[in-house]
Amino acid sequence: MSEGMRARRRVLVAYSGGVDSALVARIARDALGGNALAVITDTETLTRREMDAARRTAVDAHHGALLPEEKVKVVIGRELMERLKRARA
Repeated sequence: MSEGMRARRRVLVAYSGGVDSALVARIARDALGGNALAVITDTETLTRREMDAARRTAVDAHHGALLPEEKVKVVIGRELMERLKRARA
């Protein structure tokens, strides 16, 4: 996995805060340093507690930060609206 990431030179990790995506984010950081970005999608179904926990896990230096805080981004998702649009189509 590390070799594939290095060959691409930059990667974006879809980060949920779970064990699997945390591992991928850590591998990306180790392989690429500042060229790795983790993205958390903030959706209507994600609680604030889950979002806060995911962000803390990503940047908590006490636990060995996965990525520096500036490399963990939150994007707004419109999960429920998209489901409604598809259901009406």
